[in-house]
Amino acid sequence: MPRQPVRVALHVCCFGPLGVPGALELAPRAGIGLLELPIRTAGYLSRHGDEPLLTDETPIDEVANLARRIADHGLAVACAPCPTGPLHRPEELARAQTKLRLAARLGVPVICCDAGEAPGEDEQRRLVDHLRQLGAVADAEGVLVTLEFSRGFTRNHRYLQYLLREVEHPRIRACFDPGLLHSLNDEIYSEVSLAKLCHLVKHCRLRDFDGVSGSREYPPPGQGSGGINFLRMYQILRDVGYRGTWSLAIETSSPTPREPDQILQQIASGLGYLKRIGALDPY
Repeated sequence: MPRQPVRVALHVCCFGPLGVPGALELAPRAGIGLLELPIRTAGYLSRHGDEPLLTDETPIDEVANLARRIADHGLAVACAPCPTGPLHRPEELARAQTKLRLAARLGVPVICCDAGEAPGEDEQRRLVDHLRQLGAVADAEGVLVTLEFSRGFTRNHRYLQYLLREVEHPRIRACFDPGLLHSLNDEIYSEVSLAKLCHLVKHCRLRDFDGVSGSREYPPPGQGSGGINFLRMYQILRDVGYRGTWSLAIETSSPTPREPDQILQQIASGLGYLKRIGALDPY
């Protein structure tokens, strides 16, 4: 059987304040045809202040035009992060369901959500029930939901694995993001976490970490603190037959906007490092 190339997407965070327009212009110049594009909550101001392409208030009949706009640039959306508030709340479940349906109309196969806080037993029971309801909508729409690490109930692989085991729905799986994992947890080894969770991972981000707990600085792969073993990540997921997208996520809180050529240089640097260590080899 011929080996399959690794499919790499660019997270819109790579483009900072340039946002989606920057992604549509620069991703083809970077030689990448896939994006990870968020569906935001209306009124939410991102840390970069960029305008969203889609929100939970986007009329569903406008989505086809947005899909054509993306396709006109030779691009497709591989994954859509759908941030909400804590999913044990009914209004946040409704918001997540709305975003999921928008993603389905856009032709996106995978979305990412975070569970948020669930401080007590009642909230945890509602969270499990709501995720099953979200899984039912995902099943009807043909979309896979992946839960990512976040402050709250899914801050590391142990809690995420426990939650997925409780939900036990084939449309609810895991997103593995080592940069977020290290930012949220001290004294953790991401390759060990991935080995425990790998059979449930359906989306993976190539996000490095600067070594500062709680930091929002995510340099290109190979330029972080050295705590993330990207080659071992690749090997673990390769060996369990992972066929999802690998999304490159580079982010800085610098108030100075980066020039397009600087952004492209960072992307090329991260991809070049991953290629040199063999973490993008076909398999």
